[in-house]
Amino acid sequence: DWDYAFHNAGYLLAASPEVKSFDLSFAEGEVLQFRLLANPTKRLSRNSREKDGKPVAERWVGKRVPVRAEEFYEWLARRAQPAGFSLVNDSTIVQPGYVYVNKTPNDKGHRLRSVRYDGTLTVTDSARFEETLIRGIGPGKAFGFGLLSVAPVKPSLTEDAT
Repeated sequence: DWDYAFHNAGYLLAASPEVKSFDLSFAEGEVLQFRLLANPTKRLSRNSREKDGKPVAERWVGKRVPVRAEEFYEWLARRAQPAGFSLVNDSTIVQPGYVYVNKTPNDKGHRLRSVRYDGTLTVTDSARFEETLIRGIGPGKAFGFGLLSVAPVKPSLTEDAT
């Protein structure tokens, strides 16, 4: 409701807001470029093991911990099928980093592991894929993680030359 949003601050707008409709429908087999900023984590269970093979301490059971760097691609690949898509082989760029957040006004800040995925996907289940676009992927959505952005695949320069 743009009228309500700017009822007392219309001077902030350079022009009247325009609302454009968006058709959220995808065909199975459709190939799209994607970008996702995620917080890849896993929840530890009683069956979880440390690097040395020992069981995790009881105090860590049920806690969410970051996945190791070598598991970043597999983390997304495991979520792809239930989310209605599959990753196109060898097309995903994985870029690790961190996001700094304050959970409360007096909080000194927390560092959360972030991974930006850029690549190509194929829609395998259009209904589940549309739901994934609406709901996001993975934890940390309150901190800006999980938004899956998609766009049509751009033709490469080599395809234009042929």
